[in-house]
Amino acid sequence: MVPVGVGRVTELQRRQVLADVIMQFGRIHDGHLALPLEPFKDPVRYADAGGWRLEGVVIAERDLHVLAGPQQIVFINRGRADG
Repeated sequence: MVPVGVGRVTELQRRQVLADVIMQFGRIHDGHLALPLEPFKDPVRYADAGGWRLEGVVIAERDLHVLAGPQQIVFINRGRADG
């Protein structure tokens, strides 16, 4: 599954949900599946006095690029329990 955007729900109707697109990463088409977005917790904001930081290892890339760049999507070996 590859996210193509983020929307903010503006209206609930009987057979549809209306939303404003607030971020777009790719083409959004009629019929795309919408899922709730989990809250993002910035690890720096939750660091303790000892300077806790989250470390992980890249296990896969969504798209293969010779050079890493901004907005490149990678998968790391950390999950929800790690923040």
